[in-house]
Amino acid sequence: MRGFADLKSILAFPVCAAGGAVAWWAGVPAPWLAGAMVAAAAAGLAGLPVKVPKGPTTAILILLGVQIGASVTWETLHSMLAWPATMATLVLAVAAVIWAGYFFYRRVMGWDRATSFYAANPGALALNLLLAEKYGARVERVAIIQCMRLFFLVAGLPLLVSGFGDGGAPSGTLDSDTSVPDLIVAILAGAVAGLGAERVGLPGGALLGALIVSAALHLGGVVHGILPGWVVIPCFIVLGMVVGARFQGLRPVELAGLAMPGTLGFLVAVAVSSAGAVVAALLSGLPVALTLLAFAPGAIEVMLILAFALQLDPAFVAAHQVSRYLILSIVIPIVAEWMNRRPVTDD
Repeated sequence: MRGFADLKSILAFPVCAAGGAVAWWAGVPAPWLAGAMVAAAAAGLAGLPVKVPKGPTTAILILLGVQIGASVTWETLHSMLAWPATMATLVLAVAAVIWAGYFFYRRVMGWDRATSFYAANPGALALNLLLAEKYGARVERVAIIQCMRLFFLVAGLPLLVSGFGDGGAPSGTLDSDTSVPDLIVAILAGAVAGLGAERVGLPGGALLGALIVSAALHLGGVVHGILPGWVVIPCFIVLGMVVGARFQGLRPVELAGLAMPGTLGFLVAVAVSSAGAVVAALLSGLPVALTLLAFAPGAIEVMLILAFALQLDPAFVAAHQVSRYLILSIVIPIVAEWMNRRPVTDD
């Protein structure tokens, strides 16, 4: 039965590819990722299996990590001088996003304290759901709100970033000096690093490990060139399936009931994180489009791939997204335990 379900998931690939093609035809930024995600979400809600097994997902993330690492330049590393100011701003922005989201769900929507807190956290989904269940939150609400947040980010963030006039989809063609041996070396090295990083628990390990090694190989002149479009585009489509598959199993009536709070809560989070991103851009002199993506309350892997698709500095985005994840991983359990010990009437 499991093999049959996996086969049906494979059959969903053309549906998601068609969604990407429509988005590309319509001129949507990052079309193959966003379009495939929308198609996968619709297919999942309709009952069509779209879940991608872990093995192929890891392979896709490694390939994309190799591709993104190839875009890291010495100019990218030079920009690190501006990072302390943006990192400090990020810490404040993450705290502000959590507080604003909590206030919205708790005071405006009238949800209980635990559900409001876990729904407001901008990322670390697995940790959020684990603690939400432990401390008696409405887990189904938290799961749907968090899925909607990522969906809206992938669908809408490219449009917001493009509105600042930065970035554009890369060509997806091979450099003239690219050789097949170079690509094989980069992919094998990326696979070893990605699997190793995932094994030790690095957030977004498969992609980040491959990215770091690929960047080192390209910066050192060991290898040259990027993957061809016929490899990269299917990777984007599969990743879109992975994101959209989060809606599989959700009942449309549940989703409809949370559409309003999920949408408004997302807008609150984006407004606050965008304000932080603008401040960071003013302090550092970096493009607002870049800081918007670095501060976005979304999954590390997806934000990195959007950075590549929009031709924005992937190293900057990676550093800030990993930092955001680590901040959440430390703060969420501490605040959760503190909240659990406080009388409900205290807030």
